[in-house]
Amino acid sequence: MVFNFVKDLLASSLGMRLGRDKWLRPVILHLTVTNRCNLKCVMCNIWKSRPKEEVGSAALARIKNSPLSKHLRILDITGGEPFLSDLIRVIDQLGGKNFRIVLITTNGLLTDKIVETAREMLKRYSFTLVINVSIDGLGEIHDRIRGGEGTFRRAEQTLQRLLSLERDFPRLRPTVKFTILPDNHRQLLSVYRWARGLGATFTVKPGAEFGFLDNVGGNYDFSPEQTREILEQLDEMVRAEQKSSAGLDFWGRIYKTANVIFHRELMRYLRETFIEKKLCVIGRCYSSSISILLHNDGKIYNCPTLMKPIGDLYKQSLEEIWWGKEMSDNRRFIASGRCACYSQCDQMPALAIDHKLELFKGLLFG
Repeated sequence: MVFNFVKDLLASSLGMRLGRDKWLRPVILHLTVTNRCNLKCVMCNIWKSRPKEEVGSAALARIKNSPLSKHLRILDITGGEPFLSDLIRVIDQLGGKNFRIVLITTNGLLTDKIVETAREMLKRYSFTLVINVSIDGLGEIHDRIRGGEGTFRRAEQTLQRLLSLERDFPRLRPTVKFTILPDNHRQLLSVYRWARGLGATFTVKPGAEFGFLDNVGGNYDFSPEQTREILEQLDEMVRAEQKSSAGLDFWGRIYKTANVIFHRELMRYLRETFIEKKLCVIGRCYSSSISILLHNDGKIYNCPTLMKPIGDLYKQSLEEIWWGKEMSDNRRFIASGRCACYSQCDQMPALAIDHKLELFKGLLFG
């Protein structure tokens, strides 16, 4: 299983470099399972979207029944708020036994449902389950950004209960996911220390315009002074994270090592973008080359940022879309480097592939 995963990643990496689409294998499935949400966050307008949709069984079946599905090893579920959906049903309909890592990002409000769903997943499947609980500041700062009084307290309760569940299921990785914004940038290190003090993993990404969030026009730029403050905090965080991976399984070490690489390169991206004021393309983007993005409308899109529809699983097979001309043309555009962003969707695995030696060292020695 591990050998096939590594083989598919390396074959896809080589296929990208040589322009051989037939060598490309989808190893990651990004799924925006619903556009329903129970918050009104300042950096996201999904809650405004109409009509409200859940990804349909027919689209999920097209994934499961495709010959390409045997390559899928990582499932990344977002929303809206994913736990407003029946995630057990969704994973079952996708053929859940094939996945090695499942990542779910949540606002943490539905504490009982989140914990019980996680417990059922861990009993039913053998994958490593990463549950990202979004925390964008401590106390009132988080409440203001997330648009609801008491949301920090409820998300904290969810995180603590997940950490308790981790004792029974070591394959669970409760994680705090922090979005850096001009309004909360000084909170980064405080939230990191708070999360690590609880025993949770921590990851951070910059706020930005993303097509699937429908948030064009927000304030996501940092001044040079703000950027330097962020870099100081990230540097301290990365140095702390570059410690042993003792106790982690193979997939846990993959995630931890990729996370360190991602945050270190994030520092370069922020420095070049907001201090040096230049377009910063961090390595190759692997969107649509190692990944599939299935949206709640049943369509396949090229990436969460650009959100260009490539095909429709209610009307086409996955093979028609993956090997089609529109997907091929999209790959050429992405490979040209004419777009630049910094997101965990495909940036983290792409950086891990581009830093193969560091990744292997992290897997072998922690």
